[in-house]
Amino acid sequence: GAVDDWSRFSHWNTSTGIFEQAHSVSSARGACAPSQENLSLNHRMRAQWVIFVAVGVVLLMIGAVLERSTATGNVRGVSAASQELLERAVYDTLFQENEFGANTSLGGLGPSSRSGRLGVRPLSAPQTQADPFPRNPSVPVSSPNTTSSIKRLAFLFLIKDTILHERLWDQYLPVSTTKTANTTPISIYIHTRPNIQLRLSERFRQHVIPSVPSEWGANLVESQLQLLAYALAEPSNYKFLFISDTTVPLKPLPLLYQALMRFDGSSFCITPRWQSGYAYGNLPKVRKIFPNQTLWRKADMWSILSRSSAEYLHQSAPRISYQMRTTFSDRKAMFIAPDEYVFISTLLHAGLASDIHGYKDVPLNNHVHGGDCFQWFFWGDFSALTAPARAAPTLTKCISPSSAGNWMRKSEKLVQGKLSKDLRKKLLAELSVPVCYTQNPYTLLRLTDVSLSQLVQSRMLYARKFHASARVVFTLPAHGPVGSHVPLADFLLRKLKALESGGV
Repeated sequence: GAVDDWSRFSHWNTSTGIFEQAHSVSSARGACAPSQENLSLNHRMRAQWVIFVAVGVVLLMIGAVLERSTATGNVRGVSAASQELLERAVYDTLFQENEFGANTSLGGLGPSSRSGRLGVRPLSAPQTQADPFPRNPSVPVSSPNTTSSIKRLAFLFLIKDTILHERLWDQYLPVSTTKTANTTPISIYIHTRPNIQLRLSERFRQHVIPSVPSEWGANLVESQLQLLAYALAEPSNYKFLFISDTTVPLKPLPLLYQALMRFDGSSFCITPRWQSGYAYGNLPKVRKIFPNQTLWRKADMWSILSRSSAEYLHQSAPRISYQMRTTFSDRKAMFIAPDEYVFISTLLHAGLASDIHGYKDVPLNNHVHGGDCFQWFFWGDFSALTAPARAAPTLTKCISPSSAGNWMRKSEKLVQGKLSKDLRKKLLAELSVPVCYTQNPYTLLRLTDVSLSQLVQSRMLYARKFHASARVVFTLPAHGPVGSHVPLADFLLRKLKALESGGV
């Protein structure tokens, strides 16, 4: 498991300021006498494990009592108490529960004031294909290099087996060459499902990192941590953008870069308070590790992290991984998606609210989404006050593919046929209604040029979820024959190019 893998990195090298593998430490001891600091570290670790073993003995004694008390009818209560004691003991011993910002017991994997350097180590994972990512992420890296020629946006793609709009992203993201390596403003990292046949071009395939097990709606947190581990190995990466396989950009790259670099903090789109309050009230295990309810928040998982927030989450990876495998492991009992809670709540409990841009302006009991809502998506029960609804007023309702019928045939009639004015108006009205799959968030299959133009001209920086075959219907003659339609990528690239050159 991830905890076992990380526990091997239990030695802090005071001369280099990085973590070293336990087996490296052992081999070093054979060559020279151990330092006083190493002995002190060993004594602390031994003391912690002695406590852990002692707790285990106590629990075994409790188990014996349970067996004898079966006939009394009190087993349920005692068993629950002993289970809670076990979880608390394991967590306290390994990860110093509730001490956000303190070093963990496993070799001090929390942030250290001794050095600004990180020992970047991704979670244990099988290879998805031969040598998918030649970079060795366990090498030490410095804090952001102020002498670097550019600060980069790290695009962290979290996908299943493909990027649905790869052609769009291929033209949108500049290719880094030997000559432009020091000036390319972006870097790319891609996490896929483990052991899956990839459907990616060679350009994107070379950016795939080793995968960790993931489950949509249950545990994408460890996949996000894996992406951060690799992206942090590049000192020039300054902001970290989580991107889904259905996402498309809504601003030209220079404008996106400018918008995100004008402030230093992280960006979260924070949901109404009642959503996080409901989860907190019904999850007693969560209340143990996130004791302050006001700092337990829900936000869109497709966040944008600053370097400092990314480093803190990376150093907290052993504790977070343990939480995912214990506190958040019972998906049916949880009724929440942990990836919408864990990152923002961990940062808030660590006292890093000041690093979340706009957080101070979000009311404690906000009734609509607040913070930095830069990504558009279509949720069925959004009110007209939400940022996504305000961004595209024509995208507030849609119909299913079955209700749309053979709409392409209607498009042909409208483009080619000699129709009456009333029939043309009727067909155009039908083609102007968005078509989508209505599982939240909605997946768009068809929208109009007007709707997409509204998104591009809004404050939104990118949008999801768009089907791989999404089409844009022309309703304005300036874009093409009224009623005709083109692939989403074709029209969007045209709009982004016009926006970059000063058009609309």
